[in-house]
Amino acid sequence: MIIMKNYNQGFTLVELLVVLVMISIVSIIIIDIHSIGWKFYQFNYQQVNLQQQARLIISQLEEQIRQADKLRIKSDFELIIKQGKQKYIRYYFNSKQETVYYQVIDGLGAWPGSRWDNIDKLSIAFEEVKEIKFKQSANQVIIIDLILANQNQSYKLSNHQVYPRYYKMEGTK
Repeated sequence: MIIMKNYNQGFTLVELLVVLVMISIVSIIIIDIHSIGWKFYQFNYQQVNLQQQARLIISQLEEQIRQADKLRIKSDFELIIKQGKQKYIRYYFNSKQETVYYQVIDGLGAWPGSRWDNIDKLSIAFEEVKEIKFKQSANQVIIIDLILANQNQSYKLSNHQVYPRYYKMEGTK
């Protein structure tokens, strides 16, 4: 009598292929979920960054407007602030370059008029400004509209009101 031994201890080729396909599908799903999460994180990070930059710009403008003795809104894109007897601060938005310029003239007794030379850029936070407008309401409140943008997103801050403390409003436009 011959005794036959059963040697079915390994996996067949079909079983190995089924397991490989299942592992591949699970891996693809995990990678897709991870990439969606990463894109969501980047989107939110950029949006928060734009909001922080807008707050920084507004807080700098608010501080200087509140310390003003006199203000002049020459156009929607230009604000001149007088602090003390001889210090003038000018914010000017150049729409072609999409840049806000900042300039200080110290030591003048009268409004500078056409003496605004050597315009210097303010901080890097102002480079992502796509538009900034200054308006004056009937009750002497300064209204600021601000739009920031980067490669993928934009952030708009509309009708931000700044209440100056003590100042005289010079003629507008």
